[in-house]
Order: sequence, then C-alpha cells, then structure tokens
Amino acid sequence: MYLLTTMAAQITLSKHDAPLIAANPRHRAGRLAWAALYVFVAIQLAWVLRLFVGSSVLPTRFFREEAWDNAYVVVAQKVWELLTGG
Repeated sequence: MYLLTTMAAQITLSKHDAPLIAANPRHRAGRLAWAALYVFVAIQLAWVLRLFVGSSVLPTRFFREEAWDNAYVVVAQKVWELLTGG
C-alpha cells in the first residue's frame, strides 16, 4: 500500500511541479529531497505499523513489543551479525 500511495503522490506531484522545474531547475533538487525524506519516513512507518505480518501461530497485534525500535538500527544490527558471524 505504501508503494501505491507513493506512486500516486509522485504522479500527481510531477504534473503540478513540472512548470516550476521547467522555469527553474533548482526546484528538481527540492523535489528529490522531498522524495528521499518521504521514503525515509515511509520505511520507519512501515516498521512501526507492521500490521498482521509474521507467524500465523502468534496472536494478532497492532504493535509489537519492540514497536518503537528504529528500522535502520535493527537492519544495521542484522547486517553486523551476518558480517561478524554472530
């Protein structure tokens, strides 16, 4: 769902932002910064709201116990574990 809403927002923004970018190419940098921030926030939001994803034997929960962890810290820890072997 996040991908679909992001794509819809980008298409709409492209239509409305095209005249600004045509008039001044510096607006493209602002748009790219907005898109990067949007992706950054969407990843963390998906991490916090991981609705109904996981094992079918576990009870359904809206938030997990570690819900307020940071997605980027957890990914970095997993990569570190893979690189160091434990």
